[in-house]
Amino acid sequence: MPVVAQDTDGNQLLRRDCDTSSGEPVAHHPNLTTREGTFYLRMRVPVDIARDVGRSHLVRSLRTKDRRVALTRFRIEQARLEREWETVRRQRSEIAHTRQLLASGRVEAVMNRLPVERPV
Repeated sequence: MPVVAQDTDGNQLLRRDCDTSSGEPVAHHPNLTTREGTFYLRMRVPVDIARDVGRSHLVRSLRTKDRRVALTRFRIEQARLEREWETVRRQRSEIAHTRQLLASGRVEAVMNRLPVERPV
């Protein structure tokens, strides 16, 4: 049930940042939403890697109904996603560089980049 407050005239007001059923953003945290009281992180995937990720948005349950716990988990999950996206960008850059080397005929440069298997 959403938290309700009263204004100076006695009218009931719905506090948007406490709405637990609408799935709307929580005030001051546009990527933090609630659904039936449970907090979720909802982030748009950056346009430059959306094709590689295969989605335009990601939604992750923070597995809590407590706002303070949700904010902590929100920051951790948001940082984890940012690191994942940087990894995707780096891998894509390495693949593009390898293709460029192959197209230029520099096979030895590509071979030097591959990991060396060592006998056991």
